[in-house]
Parts: sequence; C-alpha cells; structure tokens
Amino acid sequence: KALTLDPRDSRAHCALGVAFLVGREHSRAAHHFAAGLAANPNDDVLLVEFGRFLMYVDRPEEGLRRVREAMRLNPFHPVWHWNIVGRCLHLLDRTADALDAFRRIPVPEFYHLAYQAVCLKRLGEDAAAFALRGRLFEAKPDFSVERFLAIFPYLNVETLERYAKDFRWL
Repeated sequence: KALTLDPRDSRAHCALGVAFLVGREHSRAAHHFAAGLAANPNDDVLLVEFGRFLMYVDRPEEGLRRVREAMRLNPFHPVWHWNIVGRCLHLLDRTADALDAFRRIPVPEFYHLAYQAVCLKRLGEDAAAFALRGRLFEAKPDFSVERFLAIFPYLNVETLERYAKDFRWL
C-alpha cells in the first residue's frame, strides 16, 4: 500500500527488502534495497538493513561498509547496529573486532551473549566463553543452537555451516 501511494518511499522498500530477506527471496530483497537506496541513499536504517542483506549474500565486507556509513550518518544510532557490525566482522574472521562490537551493546540480549561467547572461544579465552555461555542459558534456558541458526537466511548453505561451526559447542 505504501509503495502504491509513493513508489519512492525508501522505508517501504526497506520493509519489503527485510520481509523478502527473511522469506529467503534474496533477489526480490535485493530489488527493494536497491530501489530504496536509489530513492534515499542517506536513509540510515535502510543502509543498515542493506548491510545485513549483504552479509547474508556473502558480501560481509561491503555490508560492514554500509553499516558504518549508516552509523556515520546517524551518530546517535540505535545500539542494535553494533550487532550487525559484529556479525559482519565475525564472518570476516576479525574475531577481536567482532567481540569489541558486541561488547558495545550495553544491555545484551541472549543472542549477543552467544556471539560474545563464540568470539571468546575463538580467541582461546575458554573460561570467559563458558562464563558467558552460563549467562546465555540463565537469560534463555530453552536456548537451542539449531533453532537459533535456523532463522538466518544465508544465501549459501556453506556460509551458514561455516558460521554455525563456531556455535555448536554452546
């Protein structure tokens, strides 16, 4: 309806891009992200969501650039932007930087604890990793790695599996 009223509404394109991404319709998502950015290349929310999309389609370096661009445009950005920064960095095997990004989230959700634990384990800080694993299960006792990983709409199964290997010990 929003696009019927205004075909150049960047937020409507963003919403559809996210919906199609979650529905694993990557080409339709790409179309809406491109249309939204053509309409408003300075929409910080659209840039972050496009960055997330790029991460899911095996372009995490470009995704990271887009998220950082959004953070530059909006220096008072929401803290959830750090989550996407951390996830892009994790896929790029920049583990210490990813951990730093996740630690910038002042009130972490259970999944942020999972990401931090995974980063610490990768860095060989097993005691700290297991402590965070404990906090994760305190925050979400029914946490399941398989359910958690199933929500990620990666374009390539190989990328998801590479990503998933880090989480299997949780």
